[in-house]
Formats: sequence, C-alpha cells, structure tokens
Amino acid sequence: VGVVEKPMAFWSGLRRLGRNRHYNRGIVHYNKGEYAEAVHAFEEALASIGDTQDPDYSLGVFYAAEARGNLALAHLRAGDLGAAEQELRRALDSNSDYADLRYHLAALLERSGRVEEALAECQHALELSPDFLEARLLAAVCADRLGKPDAAKQSLERARSQGFELPDELEMDPWTGLSNDARECL
Repeated sequence: VGVVEKPMAFWSGLRRLGRNRHYNRGIVHYNKGEYAEAVHAFEEALASIGDTQDPDYSLGVFYAAEARGNLALAHLRAGDLGAAEQELRRALDSNSDYADLRYHLAALLERSGRVEEALAECQHALELSPDFLEARLLAAVCADRLGKPDAAKQSLERARSQGFELPDELEMDPWTGLSNDARECL
C-alpha cells in the first residue's frame, strides 16, 4: 500500500500543476513576449481560480502585472504615453507594492511634464525599495525640475552613497544640486 501511495501523490501533484489552462497559456504567451495575450490569459486564470489564498492566484496576479508592465514599456517605446500610463495604472491596481511599476510610471509622468506626480511616485517606489537607485536618480531630476535644490542634492548624495558616479563630462558641483546636463545622462 505504501508503494502505491507515493506514485499516486506524485501524479496528483503533476495534475495540480497543469490544472489551470489559462494560467499555463499566459505563461506561454509571456515567455514569447506576447504580453497583451498573456494579460488576457492571466486575467482569465484569476477569474477561474477565485481563491485569493491559492498560490496560483498570487502567481497570476504577479505575472499579469509583469505582463502589463512590459506592455506599457512597449507602448512607451512606440511613443504612446497614454496607453503606457493606462497599462501601468491597471497593473498597479492589482499590485500596488511593485516598486518597478511605480518607477516606470514616475518616468512616464516626468517625461509628460507631470513632475510633481512623478516625484510622488518616485517617493512611493523608494518607500517600497529604499535602495532603488534609478528611482532615487529620477527623484533628483524631478526635485531639480521643481526648483527644490536641497531635495535634489539629498537624493543625489544618497545615490552617490549607493555607488552612483556622475560621468566626468558633467562637471557638476555636488553642493549646488543637480545640473541641467545631469538630466540628459539619466
């Protein structure tokens, strides 16, 4: 009887891994870089699982947000800031503690001139991940653009303490804040 139970448990475990065809389809699309299709499949998986305590549900939420983030980056590269922002905000609706998504939203907002909103997103990303260098540098840029040299200087000093070195051609005085040329290098 003991010999039969182990193989049965093994096969039951394998069946469980393949039980949600929507999730599996989402993974296939995600791995192929087909992010819109992956989002659709993961959302179908989430609807079919229903139980938020199920590990597959948590993975589905993660991968749906990750796929939306990649979709947003594709929209950014294509110059469609509106679609990129929509995807990032939808991803953050279900995964609000995802520092990378907050950073990408901050970069998009800064690029579109909504600098105060961008700085707030950088600060949120840094609350979630205090050593997030890119978010810290973008916070310095935003603070500089908002005419807050002390905040820019503080962010830049923290970035330097994390190992960031300005390119030699910037010739920035570290005590005057972030130069205009620095924004172009970030």
